[in-house]
Amino acid sequence: MDADTLDHLLKDRCYPLRPAIETQDYDRYLPLDDIENRFTYFVDTHKDKARFHRSGHLVYVTGGSGSGKTSMIHRCAYHLKQLLDEVILIDLSSQRWVERDKELRMRRTFREILGQLRRIVDVSVVSRLLSELEGDVIQAFRELSSTLAKLTPQRVLVVLLSPEPTAEELAMFAAATEPRLVFFAELSDIEQIRRSQTELPNYQSPQRSVVELRVGRLKPGDGKLLVDGIAQYEQGLPTIPDDIVEKWIERNARSILLLKRLTLGVRLLARERNASTVGPEDVLEYLTLMLHGQEGR
Repeated sequence: MDADTLDHLLKDRCYPLRPAIETQDYDRYLPLDDIENRFTYFVDTHKDKARFHRSGHLVYVTGGSGSGKTSMIHRCAYHLKQLLDEVILIDLSSQRWVERDKELRMRRTFREILGQLRRIVDVSVVSRLLSELEGDVIQAFRELSSTLAKLTPQRVLVVLLSPEPTAEELAMFAAATEPRLVFFAELSDIEQIRRSQTELPNYQSPQRSVVELRVGRLKPGDGKLLVDGIAQYEQGLPTIPDDIVEKWIERNARSILLLKRLTLGVRLLARERNASTVGPEDVLEYLTLMLHGQEGR
């Protein structure tokens, strides 16, 4: 098996969990690193249904690449869908804006939201809200909140933002957060995280909640948890002995995504050679293929 073939197979299997869209994904969450504690904290601080109708919310998830940020915001959004009577979910988490200017990105987000709202609100309302973009973009979001309150008073708009906004862009979303509006964002850039941690608490108020959820590095034992978890829904693949997990898997994976790719990759390679269990040679072949694949890109 060559590097490109293996990479293609892994991409089909190693995707972020999105239970807010695909409900069956919810049962695939595992208590890896500190994600479970962060999610429990979110649930404990976001369980008052009435609060969403009297205040806005900005939740930003921080952590390294592949640490589970997208899966976290979808899990939190799923919780809100279960908690609240009616949720309008706008998922932009798989879209990456090429614009870097914060106002252009916010205006594009606003247009994307209105494009998806066309199915539940009158076209004339959408046209009127679009006209608000000719002025201040933050005021446009406030007008959106006011309009939704009049048209669908029980509904809460939950928006999963395009990944990697700048700290300045997040600050603008914090300023635009109004009752019945919930924004989720994910950041991995260290500098933007630091600036956000400095600036965003200034927007906290009784009418506006700003919460950071940090997802961290893997801890000892996470490899075993993931191997056992994947085995439940990736049946028919070779098993991985505990000593291989401890000596090879956990030492060569620094994030949830890398751990998942490595765990699946070595099993696919072992199956390729008709083995019933994974051996050190499969791990070495995987690492070699991935290294050569990166050099060829």
